[in-house]
Amino acid sequence: MSQGKNTTFVLVRRAKGGDAEAMNALFARHQDLVRRAAARAIGPALRGREEPEDLAQTAFRDAILEFDRFEGTKEGSFRVWLRRIVENKARDRARYWKAAKRGAAPVPGGAAEGRPGETTGAGSPALDPSVTSLLVAAEGKRLVRGAVESLPERWRRAIEYAYYDGHSFREAARRLGLPSEDAARMLLRRAERALKAKLPPGVGPAG
Repeated sequence: MSQGKNTTFVLVRRAKGGDAEAMNALFARHQDLVRRAAARAIGPALRGREEPEDLAQTAFRDAILEFDRFEGTKEGSFRVWLRRIVENKARDRARYWKAAKRGAAPVPGGAAEGRPGETTGAGSPALDPSVTSLLVAAEGKRLVRGAVESLPERWRRAIEYAYYDGHSFREAARRLGLPSEDAARMLLRRAERALKAKLPPGVGPAG
């Protein structure tokens, strides 16, 4: 197996060691693979209910958050792992919709209530790019999680709903008891500023 500096195997190893540049390169390299896997995973149970891009987005987010659990050692094992995450996400969503059709509660192990990757009325994802970028840095992820936990509860919940759970601003507003999407967006921006203030220089939202 090639051990060139840009092989997937080497990027995985560097990312595991806390190299944010390698982490970015690794996931950027596999965006198209995740999108193709999501398009294939939309079967009859999901067609008309889920968009491939939404499925890809939530699967990709899960892969970033679960990267520390990846233990593959072969060049192709990372691609296999990503495809499995997409397939599992698709199965979770199919079970969710099946339960919803029966009028039952959403099944455990699927997404939280509401549709993951749901967009706001204007079509914008709930995840803010400047905050999402924090998750991509391996060494920053642990710092971010600790900083989020130290925020006042309302700010922490706003970050978690948009950031980890993937809820739209509409759903976040409902859960937080806010009157509108704009109110949820403003609360999230305040939470982001507080989060950035708790992080070391060089780790935090751009701008």
